[in-house]
Amino acid sequence: MLSKPLESIALADIESLIENSVAEGKTIEYKQELRIGSDADKREFLADVSSFANTTGGDIIFGVKEADGVPKKIVGIDIQNADELKLKIGGILQTGVSPRLQYALSFVPVQGGKQVVIVRVGQSTLAPHRVTQSDKFWGRNSAGKYPLDVPELRTAFTRSMTIEERILQFKKEQLENLGGLVKGRVVLHIIPHESFSTRKYVDPKEAHAIFIANNGASLFRPLIANGWSPRVNLHGFQSYSGNTEDDPRTYVQIFKNGALEAVESSIINWDVEPKDKKLNMRAIENMLINGVSQYLRLLQKLDVNPPFYVFITLMWVRGHFVRPMDMMDEDRPINVDHLELPEAVIDDFGANVAAALKHSFDAVWHAAGRLGSSSYDTNGEYIIH
Repeated sequence: MLSKPLESIALADIESLIENSVAEGKTIEYKQELRIGSDADKREFLADVSSFANTTGGDIIFGVKEADGVPKKIVGIDIQNADELKLKIGGILQTGVSPRLQYALSFVPVQGGKQVVIVRVGQSTLAPHRVTQSDKFWGRNSAGKYPLDVPELRTAFTRSMTIEERILQFKKEQLENLGGLVKGRVVLHIIPHESFSTRKYVDPKEAHAIFIANNGASLFRPLIANGWSPRVNLHGFQSYSGNTEDDPRTYVQIFKNGALEAVESSIINWDVEPKDKKLNMRAIENMLINGVSQYLRLLQKLDVNPPFYVFITLMWVRGHFVRPMDMMDEDRPINVDHLELPEAVIDDFGANVAAALKHSFDAVWHAAGRLGSSSYDTNGEYIIH
């Protein structure tokens, strides 16, 4: 893999690979042509890309002629429309690999009006990835790509399951820490897969630097707050508002492993008469959609990468009625103390957050005997109220 940010790679970097005879290996491969026209070409392209994702990541450099794996000449690729090519590659990878993987593209101009195309693939936190057309899994070693055998697949799947179990355990422990005080709360956890698949570390100093930068504090806004204060704590960095520092009404906590916890305790009326226990779900849903969107921007600023597991928990909501309701609805109260909603998975920073959270929101309405959230139309599109 080229040891530079993808957007910084220039022609001189490609020439240096040739001058230094940097051979193909586990993290780099050269291709004279970019062939993605036929089904066979697409399968080969998908096998190459997924092999990097299933191993340690790397760069595929198209437009470089090689001999016995050693780059010899920059020949470039004649590209008529770079935007169309990006869309075509994106479509092939979106439908041809399961689960979807993260990648990036770069176009480096070379002589004759041609370009070198670099596909950079990171080591995936969702491996193993399968090429759907061939139903095969591919890995890489110093000799290139190869089909994963059964023991390797078993190891990959076991590792992935262990990570998910650790994510769920982390969320469970955080909820237990919050459960001692009987108070209605909306609790949001955004947990990156890489928090438990790598040695991810977010330095509180970096979070504080973003907070004090121009407009940086807005990214740390708690779910509902007009003003908020920062502090460094044992677990990382927090912004909070209301009550006291030790018992804030609302806060956002960035853990040192990159996970995020946001808690809001004013939007649920819990210490009221039974008839007044009402969940304004449209307000809660709107708050969470905006909050998740904002916190994804914050995590991107902190260099914390997707995919993200998003967990929403409504605490101490037994006896609450869901609002609004239609005339035909049966007014049925929620009959559990805490609603731990189904998780949502967000694969990239550009995801449609409202769509990703729909099934989580539906579960609240289901608990009250309703068919689903009234904040979405019949096509599943979010209705802004």
